[in-house]
Amino acid sequence: MTMKEALELAEQKELDVVEVSSKAKPVIVKIISYDKYRYQFEKKYKQDVRAQKSSASSSKRIQISFRAQEHDLETRAKQGNKFLEDGHQLEIMMTLRGREKGKKDFARERMLEFVKTYILTEHQVIASPRPGGRGMSMLLAPKTK
Repeated sequence: MTMKEALELAEQKELDVVEVSSKAKPVIVKIISYDKYRYQFEKKYKQDVRAQKSSASSSKRIQISFRAQEHDLETRAKQGNKFLEDGHQLEIMMTLRGREKGKKDFARERMLEFVKTYILTEHQVIASPRPGGRGMSMLLAPKTK
């Protein structure tokens, strides 16, 4: 219908004419309460943002210690392998306390050794070990096929 007819119909029903798509030929409009339309639009926008956050936060973290023993490392590696198999990114955090902070090179080697020895799932290194926060961290992701 023409725009004039749409405006008359909206006025009869005491509603608004809301433009849905301006790029279409002819322009697409709805006869609806503007408040209702705005509410629906904001609800959809918030839902989209929530979905984006949940997909973006598919990162999991395991925390290992500078002095961790073999069994502790195996336990953390089992968790890490499961996370990678499920398709999550894996952040490995090594906490350093006191004088351990002065041995960053040794901590870096220990972290790389942990990944090489215990992380058996195919992965790619997104961020190599780097100092930050209370220790060192590195980021792994499942290998894409």
